[in-house]
Amino acid sequence: MRNRELKLQFLAELMLATQDASTPEAFQQATQAYFDALFPWLDPHEYPTVGKANFPVFANCDIDEVTDFATVQLSPESEAFFHAWLRRETFQRNGGGPSSQN
Repeated sequence: MRNRELKLQFLAELMLATQDASTPEAFQQATQAYFDALFPWLDPHEYPTVGKANFPVFANCDIDEVTDFATVQLSPESEAFFHAWLRRETFQRNGGGPSSQN
């Protein structure tokens, strides 16, 4: 599977984890819970600012007003969590246990 398709799966899982959040605070809590579940899969070398409480999910997000085509770039922190998600998914696909969706 291509990197782009994997990132779409990662973002889709994040969106599912936050879809029921009805307030900004609930959204923040759901996002934090999602990333907390991936924390054990982080490589400390990829995420040097582990103590950072808040970070943007996207470094850049553009939506074409005519086509509604969206282009996003993950923040460095989200990129690290994407790699953690890849490690978790690979482990689970190889018989390591069930997928955890928050």
